[in-house]
Amino acid sequence: MITYYYRTIKNRRLQKLEAPRVGIWVHAEAPSGNEITHLCNTLGVDEEILLDALDPHEVPRVEVEKNATYVFTRVPQVHEGGDINTVPVLIAIGDTFVLTVALQHVASLDRFTSAAIEFYTTQKVRLFMQFFSVFVSTYQRRLTQIAKRVRAMNAADIVDARDITNFVETERVLNDYIFALAPTRRVLQRLLSGNVQRFNLHEHDADLVEDLLIDITQLEDMATLTLKNAVAVRTAHATIVSTNLNNTMKMLAALTVVLTVPTIISSFFGMNVPVPMASWHGGFPLIVAVTLSIVALVMWLFHRKRWF
Repeated sequence: MITYYYRTIKNRRLQKLEAPRVGIWVHAEAPSGNEITHLCNTLGVDEEILLDALDPHEVPRVEVEKNATYVFTRVPQVHEGGDINTVPVLIAIGDTFVLTVALQHVASLDRFTSAAIEFYTTQKVRLFMQFFSVFVSTYQRRLTQIAKRVRAMNAADIVDARDITNFVETERVLNDYIFALAPTRRVLQRLLSGNVQRFNLHEHDADLVEDLLIDITQLEDMATLTLKNAVAVRTAHATIVSTNLNNTMKMLAALTVVLTVPTIISSFFGMNVPVPMASWHGGFPLIVAVTLSIVALVMWLFHRKRWF
């Protein structure tokens, strides 16, 4: 689906147009093959690059072509069912337009399409910075929620396989965020260098890029530390479980040895052949006493070695 948005300083009402014009913002959400061809014919953008934006594994980067400058990034997204990951978003800046292409609906862009944010489609570089600012805010909210959840957990709180699964999923999400934030940071560093065509940054815009760069660096550090905490908690739980299992197996092995002693003695004297003290009335109490003494000695030895 392709939507054309237009908003200027003189006319602050966000308009949806039927066709592109100078100063337009074109948003393509899950575009079909015909729509991509239409965008290429209308805006003069590169078809292969647009198709890259539909690759769910696309990584953040910058490409400069004749008719537009293309910036790929990844945005946090919560899907139906609670699955969390990042999705690719392409922002292309041409001489007369700003184009965004998303593989699916991106909730972060709703703040622009609903006019919740004051922006002007004619200010292309400023609009690009506002996009990135909202994306960074989304990362901040998601990472803060994850960090709180990880800090609130400890190894003793993990009680079943579902908890382990949740921790592994948290680690997957954090890894996905780190793999998205690191190249995004390099993208902003390249834009800040001033060598990217169509990104003529004024002093205020350069300050905004520097602020975004600092925020992304902090988010990357936050994601890395949170990931380390999650791995530490899961590893601690695995160590506790392994230790408890070893102690249980050691205790069961010791009990097996202790119970083997009376079993062997009773089996020996229970054979249907002549055995010592078979005709003596005090033989049974003596055998029981000797058996219990041996069992007590074995248990004392195991207790001394802390097997019990």
